[in-house]
Amino acid sequence: MLRRDWISLAALSCVLPSAHRAHDRAIEQPVRIEQALDRLKAKFPEIVADPARYRLKICASFPANAAWQHEHYRAAAEWSAPASMVKLPIAMFTLLRMRQLGLDRDAQLRILDPPSCAAQANELLEFESLSRSLARMLIVSDNGAFNRLYEFVGGDRVPSLLRRFGNQDSVLQARLGACSALDNASGRGFELRSDAHSPVLRFAPPHSIAIRKVEPTVLVGNAHYDLNEQLVQAPRDFSQSNHFRLNHSHALVAAMAGALEHPLWSALHPDDRQFLCETMATLPKDAGFNTQEYPDNWGKFLAAGDQPALLGNGLKSTNKIGQAYGFLTDCAWLQQGNKQIVLSASIYVNADGVLNDDQYEYESLGIPFLAALGRELLAQA
Repeated sequence: MLRRDWISLAALSCVLPSAHRAHDRAIEQPVRIEQALDRLKAKFPEIVADPARYRLKICASFPANAAWQHEHYRAAAEWSAPASMVKLPIAMFTLLRMRQLGLDRDAQLRILDPPSCAAQANELLEFESLSRSLARMLIVSDNGAFNRLYEFVGGDRVPSLLRRFGNQDSVLQARLGACSALDNASGRGFELRSDAHSPVLRFAPPHSIAIRKVEPTVLVGNAHYDLNEQLVQAPRDFSQSNHFRLNHSHALVAAMAGALEHPLWSALHPDDRQFLCETMATLPKDAGFNTQEYPDNWGKFLAAGDQPALLGNGLKSTNKIGQAYGFLTDCAWLQQGNKQIVLSASIYVNADGVLNDDQYEYESLGIPFLAALGRELLAQA
């Protein structure tokens, strides 16, 4: 069960979607989004004037009496790296797998022979509870926790899960770290135990994982540092990476708010849905993380990204972020007073066009823009 000593029960009153809701109304013209962008153009003229350069995408769901209205701005435009957004579906797949195996969230997991290319490979050798791994993955976006739970779900099982829940065009096949497609084609076994004093159950690794190369080829940037940290004067090829569109992430978060119905959300046990809502709304300090390393708004780009005090002044963000290669993404259910909105946005801020050089405009441009966008649209809710 959920360890109540490290997660704030006051973080969120989770609204579970009803099976009987008024029909949602889709809006073809993103009126409120465009109005918000118009108000932001004085402060962010370059982004508003050239959204294609910044690969800007926005999805928004607004409550409207008994229904919800949905707006989309450039949602199917240029490709964007999902980065840590892949952690949200893996979290849900983890909870499904846990129930399938008859486990609770206190069950402890360790990975056998983790690949050295994976983030925090040595830590994966130690037992950790599923609840803590999920919390680290969702609250502070820990890459090692993702790699641990990815092995638990099974890279060979992920494609069928994606198809089962309506994401046929999504691909989740890459560990987080510095792994090649060849590295990712080999899964790892793992061990499980109910607690430190229980017998250990060992699960063998899958024979192989079929790595899919998407078409057309996905090239980004004009130069990049490769897995050997060598500069290559050519775009980075993301064809064998993870692919999960912004609208897919938005649909998962919107289902939490009751703004949309989603088969994956509906498949979860009610206790697990509640756990996800509470965990994704929990601030790092309330989960025992170092506040110097993880301030309140560390993983809250929309609305609070440049104003952390908002999170102590009535703003709740039930969200998941992604950040890599110059891409910033946040999918959030924002609540403040009697206002709420489900907002997802992605932007690319990499002025020099070099990927993996750690020279991105996250703090100077990307996060301030997402924060201002969140405040503008929440005010319209």
